[in-house]
Amino acid sequence: MKTRFTNRILFSIIILTTFSNYSCGANLYISDKNSGNEVLTAQKINTSLNYSEKKLGSFFENGKTVFRLFTPNAVKVVLHTFKNADNINSQSYEMIRDEDGVWETKLDGELNGIYYGYKVYHKNDDLKNDNLPLCVDPYAKAVATFTTFMNPRKSIVYEKDYDWQNDQWIQRDWRDLIIYEMHLRDMTAHSSSGSDYPGTYKGLIQKGKTGGIDYIKNLGVNTVELLPAQEFANMEIPFKDSLAGKFNTWNPYERNHWGYMTAAFFAPAAYYSEDWKSFQRNVWMGTTGKQVHDFKDMVKAFHKENIAVIMDVVFNHLSEYEIGNLKQIDKEYYFRLDEKGNFIAESYCGNDLKTEAPMMRRLIIDSILHWMKEYH
Repeated sequence: MKTRFTNRILFSIIILTTFSNYSCGANLYISDKNSGNEVLTAQKINTSLNYSEKKLGSFFENGKTVFRLFTPNAVKVVLHTFKNADNINSQSYEMIRDEDGVWETKLDGELNGIYYGYKVYHKNDDLKNDNLPLCVDPYAKAVATFTTFMNPRKSIVYEKDYDWQNDQWIQRDWRDLIIYEMHLRDMTAHSSSGSDYPGTYKGLIQKGKTGGIDYIKNLGVNTVELLPAQEFANMEIPFKDSLAGKFNTWNPYERNHWGYMTAAFFAPAAYYSEDWKSFQRNVWMGTTGKQVHDFKDMVKAFHKENIAVIMDVVFNHLSEYEIGNLKQIDKEYYFRLDEKGNFIAESYCGNDLKTEAPMMRRLIIDSILHWMKEYH
């Protein structure tokens, strides 16, 4: 699979530099004798150059499940695991930080399909307060989302084999590309498509229907370009009401349709695997992780028709309609901020990711390579 940057991104990535590991000393704590709470009073002066080559996310190693999160400005990180997506109660495990800012813990067994997230503490946080947002793993391969405002999520440990049936990615000279840009859901959402699975990955590749893959094939194109299909914020904020410091004057539907509010850079959008005639609120979606399998089925089906697949990806900003993401994991490291600590938004998207930060650059490259290798 090929990827391209959306035309809203004003940079290209050619990284030839090898970054050196960088560390700036230890954190300093004091104890508040009146409350018994630990509060961070002094922190690293500069973490902007921190870098690690360790594998991130969740994965199996020597019969254990490893969890790693990069957040150099955090003072405490706790892993929470859940048996079911809708569980409130969790098992919690404090993580250990290395000198580069990677937090890690290992659990016994290969915990395939378990749900998890992180609670991340920063300076001035009460380290005994458990009432913090559950943060999604930036490297999560699959994500479950509760369909309400601010899109609360849980990451899924996902390690499953897939039979590509000798499929390979299609390498084609860019001068020979005949591209059809499309919204994945819109290709079959309307009843005129004839799809038995409207608006889904499965419906898009259903043969013998008016819409979908047969329609695209008959156009004579040799490449499809998907509008953003990474996990994104399906819900915006209440219309004519405020939430998280924003007031919605523009969207009476309270929905995000186009996908340009990316939430998880390694996970396919779960909505397109749900067999819903219309969007459902206040339910969990993506809980089985089948969106990973469905996305691969879609790519393989296009390749069988000799049609290449390109993805539109968004790396200049993060979804504005989130709580429990990079903003809570490490706002200072991952985002461009003004002198008062407010988000800079020259992209006019509410925030600008700090793409000059070494580990933000690595995340972008890792994401692109993941889609090209894992999804052909």
